[in-house]
Amino acid sequence: MKVKFSKFERTAGLFVIIAASGLFFFTVAVAVKQGWFSARLHFATTFTQGEGLHPGTMVQISGLRAGTVDSVYLNDDNRISVKLTVSNEFSRQIRQDSHARVIRPFIIGDKVVEITVGSKSADMLAENSAIEGEDSMDIMDMLGGGKLGPYLHTIDSLLKNLQTVAEAFSDPKRSKAIIGMFDEILPTLLDVRELSHQMTRRKHLGKSMENLATLTTEVNKMLPIMMEFSAHLPELGNTTSKTMEQLSVLTTEINKFLPIMAQIAPQLPEASQKSVEALKEAVIVLRAMQKSFLLRGAVQDVKEEESMKRDPASK
Repeated sequence: MKVKFSKFERTAGLFVIIAASGLFFFTVAVAVKQGWFSARLHFATTFTQGEGLHPGTMVQISGLRAGTVDSVYLNDDNRISVKLTVSNEFSRQIRQDSHARVIRPFIIGDKVVEITVGSKSADMLAENSAIEGEDSMDIMDMLGGGKLGPYLHTIDSLLKNLQTVAEAFSDPKRSKAIIGMFDEILPTLLDVRELSHQMTRRKHLGKSMENLATLTTEVNKMLPIMMEFSAHLPELGNTTSKTMEQLSVLTTEINKFLPIMAQIAPQLPEASQKSVEALKEAVIVLRAMQKSFLLRGAVQDVKEEESMKRDPASK
């Protein structure tokens, strides 16, 4: 059975076909623009804050759409791990020194992950590698409750402290005490000014600086002598150490000899007295021998020889 379509039905069918074709081509164009059919590379990065990040967040390189975020999760060290996909055509710009950061292209709007272009001297980053993440902050982040709340709390505390200070100064007694303090400081400042004037009027300060320069010069002259003396200090220390060791040995030996001296000491006065008496007896014997006939002449000759040795001019 042959089905016949009316003119209206044929027109409607043609419109549906055209619309379906347009939708198909539009979908293909969007897919191509989004890079759904192009080769992709996978990378990873980490941030300390994940505000504004979610699967599907756009990835940019030099302001151009280069890929999307695949997943966002919190890892064990409380950092935000981000898995992202980048089109193969941008893979040459991702190198070892590239960085990833979360930015907002405009004052308002969604955030994007911006990957910086690496230097040509650095090596290309391999697929599934980690890109170093950098934290950033914009105006909207600063105005957010998470950032602005602590600042407002600090300002509130500051205002309370200022209120306390204002209430303290509102007391007339404290105000008068502060005025009295300034009245006491003023004469001190005048004395300091007068002292500085006296120091500079007759160039006392200049003379003091000249004397200080002269003293510094003399000290610089003495420095080589002090350095030379300090160079001999180790040798002097060694000599002193050896001397102390020898004194220690000598002291030890004297301590050994002390008991013997203690035993002899009581007999020393008697021995000395006997020695003196023996010398006296010897002198008496010698004088007696000199008076004898045989030694008298010889003694006289010896005395004359001794006198001649003492006084050669008497010859």
